[in-house]
Parts: sequence; C-alpha cells; structure tokens
Amino acid sequence: MQDFIESAKRAAGNALERAAFEAEKVRRSAARQHDMELAERERAALLEQIAGIVLDLEARGQLAPEALRRLGQRLRQLQTEITTAQAEVQAIRNEAYKPGSVSIQVTHNGQPAAPAPRAPASALPPQPTPVAVSAPCPTCRNPVRAGATFCPSCGARMS
Repeated sequence: MQDFIESAKRAAGNALERAAFEAEKVRRSAARQHDMELAERERAALLEQIAGIVLDLEARGQLAPEALRRLGQRLRQLQTEITTAQAEVQAIRNEAYKPGSVSIQVTHNGQPAAPAPRAPASALPPQPTPVAVSAPCPTCRNPVRAGATFCPSCGARMS
C-alpha cells in the first residue's frame, strides 16, 4: 500500500511539474505573439504613412527620398522583428518537456511560501534496505523492485 501511495505522490508531482512547464510555455509563446502583433500593427501604420506621403508629395511634385528611405529602413527592421518573433514562437511551441526541468515555487500573497518544517534526522523512519530490481517499467523504463504492483516513477500498473 505504501508503494502505491509513494507512486501516486510521484505521479502527482510529475503531473504538476508537466502542467507548470506547459503553462510557462503558453505564457512565453503568448507574450512573444503579442510583441509580434504590435510590430505588425506598427508596420501597417507605416505602410499607410508611406502611401499618404507618396500621394501628397506626388501631388505637389516634391517626392523627397530621405523621408521614404527612413520609412523603408524602419519597415525592414519591423519585418526582421516579425520574422524573428514568428520563429521564436514556433520554437517555444515545439519545446519538449523534460522531467526535472521545471522549478515550481509556491507563493502566498506574492511572497514565497515558508518551507515546510523538516523533521530531525533522528525522527525519520529508517530507510528500507535496497531490494533487487526485477525489470524496467514497461511505460517509463525506470527500475522497479521485484513484486511491486505499480511503478514508483510513473505509477503504471506492473503486469
């Protein structure tokens, strides 16, 4: 029974870590997507400005290349930013989860939560002696002790 409880704890911890990883990935992707959308809006505004300047200068017969050059340079910068942002968003979305790669911090009212008090080493129950490993788990391939009903790493039922 204790193996099952420990397995459930590990599985819950792994699930929490995975959820935190996915949530952070979505947050970073959304933030970069927002930056990209702002650059696209600025680009659209500059294109409208260029069109207005060109039409106005052409109507007066005074097409000034310097103003157009500055707008063209900024448009090129924006296009580079947009292309880079699109690549970064795609890279974030393609990131694979790696167990142990996420640090979960609990806060209370914006302040880090106090760590749980630890029992002194003398109060801890004695650690069981290592048991022979029968075979790797069929799901996660981590070692499982002989006779275990569930994998201690992923909680999969052993056959």
